Amino acid sequence: MQNEKAYIIGWLTLLTSIPVLVIQVITTTILCYKIDLIIKNVAYLLITINGFIFFIQQIIHLVSSIFYCILNLIFLSEIKYPIISMLKRNHLVKSPIKPSIKCTRVIFN
Repeated sequence: MQNEKAYIIGWLTLLTSIPVLVIQVITTTILCYKIDLIIKNVAYLLITINGFIFFIQQIIHLVSSIFYCILNLIFLSEIKYPIISMLKRNHLVKSPIKPSIKCTRVIFN
């Protein structure tokens, strides 16, 4: 299981990218309908291009957070086996993989 912070950030990304996408679609649509402003002023052209790039970036964030959060919900052992995950948290069930760290002391003469 991944770190809890990554899981929380995935859900925050999912929840915040949806309103940002809506706002971005509205502003880009308004700028595209006023094509005469885009032709006359280079700044509006740059804003529109930046809007499209930002829109694509937000779609990538949305898809990745959906992929991470929803698949994590489906495949989490806590949902399938809540008792085992509770026992693991309380250290009553040992993990099959044990990290072993051996400290060696080297003495130079």
